[in-house]
Amino acid sequence: MLKLIRASGLATVQDSGRRGYLSQGVPVSGVLDTLSFKMANMALGNTDEAACIEFMGRFDWVCAEPCVAMLASRHGRMTVNKQDKQSGQLVELQDGDIIQMESQPYAPWGLFCMAGGVQVPLVMGSRSTCSVAAFGGYLGRTLKSGDVIRVGAKTATETLQKELNTQRRLALPSSVGEDAQVVRFIPGPDYSTLPSQTQGEFTQQTYRVSSQASRMGYRLDGMPLQLGPLTSGPSYVAQPGLIQLPPSGFPIVLLADAQATGGYPRLGTVIQADLWKFAHWGSGQPLRFLPTSFDEARHALQEQSRDLMRVKVALA
Repeated sequence: MLKLIRASGLATVQDSGRRGYLSQGVPVSGVLDTLSFKMANMALGNTDEAACIEFMGRFDWVCAEPCVAMLASRHGRMTVNKQDKQSGQLVELQDGDIIQMESQPYAPWGLFCMAGGVQVPLVMGSRSTCSVAAFGGYLGRTLKSGDVIRVGAKTATETLQKELNTQRRLALPSSVGEDAQVVRFIPGPDYSTLPSQTQGEFTQQTYRVSSQASRMGYRLDGMPLQLGPLTSGPSYVAQPGLIQLPPSGFPIVLLADAQATGGYPRLGTVIQADLWKFAHWGSGQPLRFLPTSFDEARHALQEQSRDLMRVKVALA
């Protein structure tokens, strides 16, 4: 059990998301960095659906009951009683310990995971916070000073404590770099109707994440694209990963808290195997888009699943 004693930023309870409700206007939600989330739950002995705390900024906690935790973000910072702890490292927390965790401006979103998972009520099959509709997670809102976070079964924590190896560190993924990071996408229904010059400009230029970035989506800076005769059309179902092109000509990549419907032209969809990368990117991060096929997207996801299975075997 942890009590939040100082909050400077944004933090919510999230899990793998709320699936199957887009038709009812309910966003998927869930963690942005799905890859690190899955790896951390494996290391902690949790189920795939165990909830965690996703945060941006700095947060100070006091431990009120022994538990095992992990900072599951490659570029975050965590201290326990002012002693640095590495990301990906299992940490045994004791009653009275003071925990500080902080994300970095260049990699803004962090994950804090605990053995047994964060315990909040299930809403529509998920513990994720739906901030836009104020339900799920911790009372349907962001965390604030005074909130108390409870974790799962004590027996699971005790078992992990007996087997705890604090010297072993999980090699969490990173997509941060000075060079432009590649994002693969499947062209959408409106991509082929764009002028050929606009298609080339979209895939050949280097974009940068703008300051207009949130869990709902990232707007990208670059050379504005010309829509030609293409305009907004009837509303359609939207989902995380969708690349929209508003009248400004600057693409928007929808993320976990994206609205359930949209009307802007659809350039394509970021493949699932690459979508986690956006959680690592702060304002100014360069990126480029690379078109791919359904088969290649499926193969990339299968490869990622095999890599995760190798991690699971190595942790056993």
